[in-house]
Formats: sequence, structure tokens, C-alpha cells
Amino acid sequence: MSEVSAELLPNSPVAVLSGPTFAAEVARGLPTAVTIASRDAALARFRRGAWERQLPPLLVDDPTGAEIGGRQELIAIACGTVVGARIG
Repeated sequence: MSEVSAELLPNSPVAVLSGPTFAAEVARGLPTAVTIASRDAALARFRRGAWERQLPPLLVDDPTGAEIGGRQELIAIACGTVVGARIG
């Protein structure tokens, strides 16, 4: 999606928020981690400020990689669900 956004809005920098985390963990204040990925370092640092008090995000410069990594987490959860339910 970051590539699509960059194509549609070429003068607007893009930042991607990715896991590994779950909303329930964040809401309960449990230890977790997030990543902010942007090719624009200033934007990444700005976005980090919104999260820094609760959980300091890791900053990286590869939005596409962060998106692919997030996708892998969903695949792992789906596989675990299938195995746990003994349906595959």
C-alpha cells in the first residue's frame, strides 16, 4: 500500500506502522513492539513521538519490507489457527 500511496500522492511522504503486536496487548499495557517505516526520516521521528511514551517504536527506512513482515504475521496466525482447530 505504501507504493500505491506514493504513486497516487507523489509529494506526500508515507509512514507505515507495523507489528509485531496486537491491539489487545497495547490496550492492556503488556510488553510489545511496533515498527514505523518511512523513507522520510523526519516523518518517522515525528510519528514516533505519538507512540514513544507507551512503547518506543523501532524506526526503519523500508515501508515495503514492514508491510511484507506484517503480512507474514497474519499468515502465521492463520496457520496456527488451522493447526489448533485440526482442520488442516
